[in-house]
Amino acid sequence: MKSVKIGHLEVPVRYEQLDAAMGIFHLYPNPAIAIDKKVQKTNMEFQVILHESIHAIDRLYKIGLKEKQVCVLKQTLTSLIRDNPKLIVALKK
Repeated sequence: MKSVKIGHLEVPVRYEQLDAAMGIFHLYPNPAIAIDKKVQKTNMEFQVILHESIHAIDRLYKIGLKEKQVCVLKQTLTSLIRDNPKLIVALKK
């Protein structure tokens, strides 16, 4: 995945070697999501991108989520998307 659109921003997704995390959202100097190369093309890639996208939404819109809340949203949104494919089709219209 090259980028995710969050609001009016196109946030690039970069794959690089990360030492302490599977993914990181950077707001400055330019918004970007960095994903550890080890999760690229694995079943974890989508979840890490979703997790970091939730961090991006939190920071860009100044929501103030705690890490536990980000984790719960990631897990429940993953299930929502996986278990309701018609929802995604309907949202694309």
